[in-house]
Amino acid sequence: TPVSFHQGAIMDPPVLVERQLLRVRAQPVAGRNFYCAAFSFAVDETGRVTDVLTLYNSHPGLNGINFAQEAEQILRRWRSQPGLVDKAPAKYTGLSTVFYYGFGG
Repeated sequence: TPVSFHQGAIMDPPVLVERQLLRVRAQPVAGRNFYCAAFSFAVDETGRVTDVLTLYNSHPGLNGINFAQEAEQILRRWRSQPGLVDKAPAKYTGLSTVFYYGFGG
């Protein structure tokens, strides 16, 4: 839901306080040397990740691996201090992140 604030509002974005890392298989699958997934998301008034939308998935369903699905599960576990508008907790939308894992060699 779009929200508007008066022009002089004091806005502080959410601050990430807990991030879990994605575990990736030790060997590449089907000759691929990387996995990548990009997401758009929101952080609600309690600091939880919501409204996750997958923007890019480099290898959907390749040999039974869905990197984006696994990355989204991890993203939903992230926690932030909520963003503030005029010192009150507020939902922040339009945030984005990329999960990338490359295999050396």
